[in-house]
Amino acid sequence: MPKAVTLYRWDDESAPQLTSGTYSEIIEVIEACLVTGYGSKQPLGWTKLFTEATACCFQNKGAGCVVFSSNSGANDNKGVYLQGAQSATSSTNLVRAGWKQSIKVHTGHNVNWMVLGTDTAVYVIFGYIAAYAIQTPKYFVSCFFGDLSNGISQDAGKFVALSSFMDEDFSLETVTTIGTRTGRNLDFLNDIDGNSKKGVKIFDSDAANSFSLYVPEGPHLPVNTTSANSLGSISSNSLVAITMIFKNYETSKDRAGEWVVASSLSPACRGTLPGMYNTLCAHPNDVIWPAFVNYGGQQHLVLRVTQIARASKLVINTEMWDD
Repeated sequence: MPKAVTLYRWDDESAPQLTSGTYSEIIEVIEACLVTGYGSKQPLGWTKLFTEATACCFQNKGAGCVVFSSNSGANDNKGVYLQGAQSATSSTNLVRAGWKQSIKVHTGHNVNWMVLGTDTAVYVIFGYIAAYAIQTPKYFVSCFFGDLSNGISQDAGKFVALSSFMDEDFSLETVTTIGTRTGRNLDFLNDIDGNSKKGVKIFDSDAANSFSLYVPEGPHLPVNTTSANSLGSISSNSLVAITMIFKNYETSKDRAGEWVVASSLSPACRGTLPGMYNTLCAHPNDVIWPAFVNYGGQQHLVLRVTQIARASKLVINTEMWDD
């Protein structure tokens, strides 16, 4: 059954604000959207499993949970780790944990946040108001955590948490100055080639401790440098879901010796990133972020690009996702 999506924004009435980008500010935003709500906005229905001094954990109504923790161990603005798991009892006791990745908010830059989600999956975006064409990727950060869509219904490993397809475990700079690793986020799908994708750590569908690496794939790549003159001029488009594909699936077998193209333990196609699509026609880069486009009667957020001359072909549906 498709699930309705809720869009939360920094400019909503009574929405929490980011000023210094500390651990506690980032968690306040995420918790308000997932658990407590704010103003007239109801929360997504996630559960907060535990709270530590500079760490906490949120569980969805699906297959897993995500642990957030301070990059430095203090309540400062030096970055926040996120790590998905099937379950967790503390920030150091995670069951079948994914890669430990990072997000970071820089004061005066990417403080305009948006959260899009359901009770099983969430995108978090920290951006800034400016034309897409003049964006600087190191000021723009995004992450995803939740269940993949369109996979095996009883897949125990389909919960993932990630902010980069170019890294496995990684930490941001511990200083407060801008650094290049801040920009290695979901929007890099607009630009990176297959060789740059390290692979998302996803455990086998039967809840075993064995895992494989999956990479996001979708047709219509690479990204165009040209686009339509305006969002309104794109009368139609081809939208293709971003599918998590077993890395090197053509020559790989699962732990039982079955080729992954026929495997139910580590399938070649594990599922799709909920609501995210790659489009055939690129979008104009002279519009102001956040920009939205209508496809099939539903609103889609146009994601940023990571190279100034490029035009984005990535969108996220803001109204309905497959489960």
